[in-house]
Amino acid sequence: NITFDCIVNNAGVYLDREVALVDLDLDILKQTLEVNLYAPILLIQGLFSNLNDGAQVINLSSSYARLSKMRGNSAAYRISKVGLNAVTKILSSELKSKNIKVNSVCPGLVKTEMGGESAIRSVEEGIQDLVSLILNDHNYNGIFIRDGKEITW
Repeated sequence: NITFDCIVNNAGVYLDREVALVDLDLDILKQTLEVNLYAPILLIQGLFSNLNDGAQVINLSSSYARLSKMRGNSAAYRISKVGLNAVTKILSSELKSKNIKVNSVCPGLVKTEMGGESAIRSVEEGIQDLVSLILNDHNYNGIFIRDGKEITW
């Protein structure tokens, strides 16, 4: 049996850039939810029995999912990442007794195909929190992290 110390849910799509909710094509919402929300749930379910004691699940989310900062446009992307943050909170509670930590990380606007030309962070800058969670012993569980600090949901 192959076992794992960490699951990183990094896949994502952003198909409705700056599209208003009233104009959102429901097929775009469905595609976005399938990749950004359903796929991480399925991966966690599929690998759960292979997680080592003390393992962690790290979900790459977005500041676009912060309810405390929510605004209009890009609704499919925002909704999918809010859902992923809910998965983080639910799993962090459910898996706590199994010593598995679950957190969300916001890498910021990274210079990738998704981030586009206006991105301000390099890939190396964008993965710093992810790498820190993987390599360092920490007590974080059920939180949202950006730039090494907990941020509000």
